[in-house]
Amino acid sequence: MNRAVERLGNPIELTRQLQSTVPWVQRLLLARIPVSKPVERWEVQSARRLYGGAITLLHISILSAVAGLLSGVPSYMAAPVRNSLTNRGVEPAHPGPFFLGVLIIWQAIVFMSFRYVLAAADPRKRPDLLATLRRAGAVVVLQIAFTLVATVTALDQAPTFAEIIGSITITSILLIGSMLVASKIASLRRPYDEWLMLDIAG
Repeated sequence: MNRAVERLGNPIELTRQLQSTVPWVQRLLLARIPVSKPVERWEVQSARRLYGGAITLLHISILSAVAGLLSGVPSYMAAPVRNSLTNRGVEPAHPGPFFLGVLIIWQAIVFMSFRYVLAAADPRKRPDLLATLRRAGAVVVLQIAFTLVATVTALDQAPTFAEIIGSITITSILLIGSMLVASKIASLRRPYDEWLMLDIAG
């Protein structure tokens, strides 16, 4: 072992040199705040439970933006419904049910959108096709429910067939785009995981 160390160099110094080959931007995004060992263990365990492993700030930002775009349902709505949401001179026909229904369903959409995107960005395994389809189906159903509830309570009329089809179409396109982005992030996270865990001295 001593001869190997002599030939290769000091393990701690070798680890530092190898890690220094990573561009400074990536090192900055991967940097950890100096904290106590228990807090660091809790942070690592939390990251693995929430995100499926170590993840950079840039990756979280991209995934959050994609999930936020997927859950941006007001932009799909008819103009009077959007105006009701933004208070632009339009009063909902049924204010109480309108805001309560929108709040509950929208929160569910946000939750399912983030779950869909984060599961697809898990670097540890390939996404389960059946589970992915279930999550995607749940997002589509929630978007339809949002369109229905928001239109009925804001305008006191059912949404048109074209509005429902439009919501399904836009949601489906965003689901496919989100899956492609999340899959790319998953492939990029594997080398970052290895970089963070690199410890030749250990």
